[in-house]
Amino acid sequence: MLQGLVSEATEKMSTLDKRVFKENWVYLLAMLRLLNAYATKRYQEIPAENLLSIIGAVAYFVSPMDLIPDFVAGIGYLDDALIVRAVQRQVKTDLDRFMEWESGVTRNV
Repeated sequence: MLQGLVSEATEKMSTLDKRVFKENWVYLLAMLRLLNAYATKRYQEIPAENLLSIIGAVAYFVSPMDLIPDFVAGIGYLDDALIVRAVQRQVKTDLDRFMEWESGVTRNV
């Protein structure tokens, strides 16, 4: 389930202008990597409520049922970016911890 969500989000990300997400693009990418690592049981160090918030943000991002439809030129991804930003702020400490863990894993490979 989580890997399917990550796959769907990754596919959608390849079609959009990442500038809409500004500095939150890095955190959206981290959310996807965290979900993938969680699904494969490589990383479990996140509180359930924060994991659910990340899942919710990514599910909203991939959902065609947005407050502002994605096809609206110029602003279609604004609501997605705002949701990602709100969740990023809520779970920033956990995302930073994950990225720190991740950098240690890649250095030790």
